Amino acid sequence: MCKKIFTFSLGALLTMAAVQAQAAELIVPTQHATISAAVQAAAPGDTIRVTNAGPFAESIVIDKAISLVADPGVNPVLTGDPDVAVTHVIRTADGAEGASIGSIDGGKFIIDQQNVYRATLYAVRLDHSAGLVNISNFDVVNTTGTTVGVFVGSSGSSHVKFFNTFGAAYGFHAVREIPAGATHTVEYCRFLMARASRGAVYLRGGTNLLNSANFTFRGCEMESHYDGGAREALSIYGGINGLLNFENCWIRQTQPTTPETNWMTVEHRPRDSSNPTASPIVNYSRCVFEHRNLSRCINVRASNNSNGIRINIDHCDFIQENSARACILVGSGTDRQINVTNTLFNNTHAHAFEGVETAGDTYTISHVNANTTSPTATTFLNATATNVVDPPQVPNYANPAAGNFTYTTPVLLTADSTGGPLGSMLIMADALVPPPNRARYWSLY
Repeated sequence: MCKKIFTFSLGALLTMAAVQAQAAELIVPTQHATISAAVQAAAPGDTIRVTNAGPFAESIVIDKAISLVADPGVNPVLTGDPDVAVTHVIRTADGAEGASIGSIDGGKFIIDQQNVYRATLYAVRLDHSAGLVNISNFDVVNTTGTTVGVFVGSSGSSHVKFFNTFGAAYGFHAVREIPAGATHTVEYCRFLMARASRGAVYLRGGTNLLNSANFTFRGCEMESHYDGGAREALSIYGGINGLLNFENCWIRQTQPTTPETNWMTVEHRPRDSSNPTASPIVNYSRCVFEHRNLSRCINVRASNNSNGIRINIDHCDFIQENSARACILVGSGTDRQINVTNTLFNNTHAHAFEGVETAGDTYTISHVNANTTSPTATTFLNATATNVVDPPQVPNYANPAAGNFTYTTPVLLTADSTGGPLGSMLIMADALVPPPNRARYWSLY
C-alpha cells in the first residue's frame, strides 16, 4: 500500500513539473509584433506579457487558457481593427476556459475608440461556451456610436474586476440565451454611461430566449446621465430569468441639462411577449439608489411585464430630491413579492413607496425610515394592497387595514432589526479609489 501511494505521488509531481516546464512567456512587441501573433504562437498555460504601450490596432481572439498581462507601469492601448464597422477588441472563443485577461498586479489595458464612430464596438466580447474566464484592470475611453464594455454572448462564466467604461453606450451587456449554471461575477467596476442606450448595465434574454445565468455585482458604480438618450443605470429586461445579486453598489441617474420624466434609475420588466415565463429573483443589499432626474429610483413595470418577479431590498439608501414621484413605484400586475427592510428613504417631494397590489402580490415593509419634507407628500407609503406583512411588534408602525396601504406619518426608526444602523452605510467617495485598494476601502461602515 505504501509503495502505491509513493508511486502515485511521484507521478503527480513529475506531471506538474512537466506542465511547469512547458509553460512559456511570450513578449510583445519584442518577440511578437502583435498580441494576436503571440496568441497564435502560445500554448495553454503560457503567459503573454506586453511591455510597450502600443497602440495595437487589432482584434484579438483568445481561444486558449493563457494569461495576457501588461508590465507594471505599462498601459497598453488597444484600438481594435479600424477597418471593420462591427467588431471587437478582445473576444473569447471556445478553448478560452481558464484564461486570465489583464491583471491588477500589472499595468492597465486601455481600450481607446479614439472618438472614431463605429456601428458597434465590443471592448470585450465573451463567446466561450463553457468554463470560467477572468477579466481585470481595463479602461474603455473616447467612445462613440454603440460601444459595449463587456458583452456576454455565451453560456460560459466570467469574473470581471476593475473594468471601467466612460461614456460607453453599455458598460455590461448580457442579452443572449444563457442556461442555468453559468455565473458572472462583476466586482469593483465603474460603468458610466452618457449616450443613447438602455442601461449602463443591461440584462435580458432574446426573442423567445431565456437568460437563466446568475449574476453578482459587487462594489460597482452604474451611472446614467440623460442628455441625448441615456436611459436607466440598470435595466432588467425581457427574458432575464436567473438570480441577480447587487451588493454594495452605487446605482444612480445624474441630473441632466434638460430634465426628463420617463427614465428611472432602475427598471424591472423581465417579461415580454416572447418571454412570458421569466421570473428572476433580484436581491439588493447595501446599495445606494440615487435619482436626480424627474422620474424615480426603482420602477416595477406594469402591464404584466413584472409578473412573477421577486425583489428583496435590504440595508439600502434611496436619494431622490428633484422628482415628485415615489422612490419605488410598482405598476399593475400579479404574483410579485417585494420585500423592503432596514432601508432609508430620502425623498423630499413624494412618497417612499407607491403601488397597486393585485391578486397574488405580497409587499413586505419592515424597519424602514423616511425623510419627506414636502407638504404635498403627507404619507410615507401610498398604495393599495391586501397582502402586506407589517410586523406588529415593530415600534412606530401602524398596521394598515386590508385594502388601504397608507401610513399617515413617516416611520421613525433609528435601528435595524438587529439594533444596527439602517441603510447601506456605504462610503461612496471611496468609489474613486483606484484598484487594487478600492476592494479594501469600499467599506460598509
